[in-house]
Amino acid sequence: MKNYLKSEIYNILHKKSFYIFLGGAWILVNLALLSITSIIKDPNQRQFQYYGTFLATPILAIIFAVLLSGLVTGKELKILKNSVAYGISRKDIFWAKYIVALSSFILIYLLILISTTLIIMSVATSANFDLKLQIIAALEILPLLISALTIVYCMNILGVNEIYTLIIVLVFYGGFGKALIKLSSLFDFNVKIFNFFPDILISNIQNLMESSKSVSYDYGALWVSVLIIVIALTLSLKIFERKDI
Repeated sequence: MKNYLKSEIYNILHKKSFYIFLGGAWILVNLALLSITSIIKDPNQRQFQYYGTFLATPILAIIFAVLLSGLVTGKELKILKNSVAYGISRKDIFWAKYIVALSSFILIYLLILISTTLIIMSVATSANFDLKLQIIAALEILPLLISALTIVYCMNILGVNEIYTLIIVLVFYGGFGKALIKLSSLFDFNVKIFNFFPDILISNIQNLMESSKSVSYDYGALWVSVLIIVIALTLSLKIFERKDI
């Protein structure tokens, strides 16, 4: 696997499309934040920090995940037969591509987080800016975004159409839990597990940014994200190992 992973890293680092994607994502998010700073006259730290951690637009991060996963899997899935024929196991292929996709996503997230934080710090006064809040919110949202990337990757590696993948992930992370809660309320059901759906957890983190109270890291989103990641990787790997290429 080590050699195959090195080849995957080499391939992604020598793709012009990867650097175009990296630069495009960075420019898009920062331009959006800069435009917001020109609109909001009062540099309130809650408003600016809200827009500086992908919290206002987690859907944008999910779209980035779909595009990035497509770069890693994409056309190369068509030549997997050659890789398998040369004795590379499907398990090695699966994990190597996932590691590259995950590492690339985290790199992009950190670059955007650092640059947006610097923009916020340059606009908001030191009295208004809460770096601890910024870091906590960023660390809470990241596992959920990684779980979204994982689902996207698993669907991509299994050959699911990217449009269908995007729709499914956007529904699951964009309002599925809220819809289930509303539906259950019609029948007077109180199903607490619905409160742990990704869209509900994202809303909770968004509320954190608007809170004026002292905050601490909530591990709920982390454990849910780990569960989603483990289930998605386990199931998709088993299917991928038996799938016709």
